[in-house]
Amino acid sequence: MTTRPTRNVRWLLTLGERLPCSGLAASAAAVLALSGCAGARPRAPTAPHLGLSARDVSGMSVSAWLQDNPTAYERRRAEAREREREAAERAAEQADAEATRASAEREAREAAEAAKAHPNCDAEARKATAALEAGDLDEAERWARIVVAKNPRDYPYAHVVLGDVALARGRPQAAYDAYATAMTLDPDDAWTVQRAAQAQVKLGKRDAARTLLRGWLGKHEASGAEAWDALGWLDLDAADGDGAKGAFERACRVSGGKDPEAWYGLALLAARRSDAKEAVRTLTALFALQPERRLVVEREPAFFRLRWWAEVAALFADAPMAAARAAADAKQGATASRKPGP
Repeated sequence: MTTRPTRNVRWLLTLGERLPCSGLAASAAAVLALSGCAGARPRAPTAPHLGLSARDVSGMSVSAWLQDNPTAYERRRAEAREREREAAERAAEQADAEATRASAEREAREAAEAAKAHPNCDAEARKATAALEAGDLDEAERWARIVVAKNPRDYPYAHVVLGDVALARGRPQAAYDAYATAMTLDPDDAWTVQRAAQAQVKLGKRDAARTLLRGWLGKHEASGAEAWDALGWLDLDAADGDGAKGAFERACRVSGGKDPEAWYGLALLAARRSDAKEAVRTLTALFALQPERRLVVEREPAFFRLRWWAEVAALFADAPMAAARAAADAKQGATASRKPGP
């Protein structure tokens, strides 16, 4: 038997039909469905405008429907937005954590690969250098070859050590090959290019040695005085006075006037030109830096003819020569004190 709707129920249904999209319509439909006034076995939606059947509405809370007002709706929307924001933040944090972990793993892999490709051979390189300085060619070569075998590209001086060992053993071509490898790895090293030039001199290739040094110094004009000195002596041996003078003067400039080899080279050039005034100037600068050098210059035949000039002769008078001997003795004593004991 079907229950007939009362006047109030009919009024609710009429209100639900007139307000199909309002919260009040939903509330009315919910009340009707839950109270059974809409029929014992409804076969169609209780409120067609809302798309709800009695079965759908039966599980809902009447109070939830009755709370369906604009204020509650906005509150629920705000809560939903907050949940979405929190979810987005969690997702962003998770993405950042994943990116950080991936970056750390990548850096660890790269470090491991770099360590494998470029192993640290500092200890072996130091042993090779120390052995060479001590004159132990066998040990120097052994340690240098260990370095080159482990890491042939990151230790160019190991190749220089091998070159020095070969040059000391009378194998200038092998020495030059080792120096050439070192120059390829470190093209800015002045000592390496000087050693390569020395190997070429030993091979009888003096012009090639001069070309090598001059070309390198053309790209490294502010290099140390030693490279300019090396070029100056090669030019002097080749009877290129102008070239030697220019190289020694450049060595004086880059050293701030503190390079005794440059002053000595300029003094020899002055002696060859019989320029007593220039000889006095350059020798005075040399002896100010190395007083003991006066003993060597005093026996140098190139300066014998200049002794006719009083200014030159005064440089080798008894008093300055005695000071030179004292300086030589003091230097020799200091050197002996620095030598390690047996």
